[in-house]
Amino acid sequence: MKTVFLLLAAISTLLANIGEVTALSGEAQLIRQAEAIVVSTGTKINEADLLRTETRTKVQVVLKDDTVITIGPESEYLFERFKENGDAEVLMQLKRGFFKTVTGRIGEIAPQRFKIKTRAATIGIRGTQFMAYVQDDEEKIGCIQGEIIVWTAEGKYIVPAGEMLIYKEKRWFMKKMEMHDFAPVMIGMMLDAPQKKYTDLEMPELEDDYILEEQIIKGYQEPFSFDLGIDGTIQPPPYTPLDK
Repeated sequence: MKTVFLLLAAISTLLANIGEVTALSGEAQLIRQAEAIVVSTGTKINEADLLRTETRTKVQVVLKDDTVITIGPESEYLFERFKENGDAEVLMQLKRGFFKTVTGRIGEIAPQRFKIKTRAATIGIRGTQFMAYVQDDEEKIGCIQGEIIVWTAEGKYIVPAGEMLIYKEKRWFMKKMEMHDFAPVMIGMMLDAPQKKYTDLEMPELEDDYILEEQIIKGYQEPFSFDLGIDGTIQPPPYTPLDK
């Protein structure tokens, strides 16, 4: 009987809830212990869950510490480890596709233990907002607000707001972050001419122009900071600033 109790306790710990899906557009699945679970708004996220999105899908997840993660189309995102009490820790991994995150309490109290991995790097934080886009032959990691640290096989890079790190042809380099660098993924911006194509866009004032995911927690009605056009391409939503 004691063995059975310990086994059940271990399973309960393994499947501990760490957050939930707060918004969904399109179709997505959670892969949990070889089981595929259809995702809907309100679906609970457990430690070790892999979230897989379809071609026209976007998902927003809010973790228990109020970290907000927006995951784009054709992405795989692993919620590897989450500890909120004691030695607080967040470890996640973007296996492919796109994510953007606004860090929560753990990012504030233990930034050195908040990390997101990609295929070729590990991202640490000195700020609150960043994003990454992983393809088979390329990775792009951009900082929107604050500062991030990226560990690679070539060494450590400090990436400030408005800059990005690119991995291509087996080497890393830094540059100013511009919107077309994340094509076909676009993050919602305030645009004077929304009909402009994404290849013409730049981001001169990131913090002012972005519709931040943290607005969702504060009651903002539009849950996503990017949207899908009729043809499946990513389009910016209208910009509505928060009330002061």
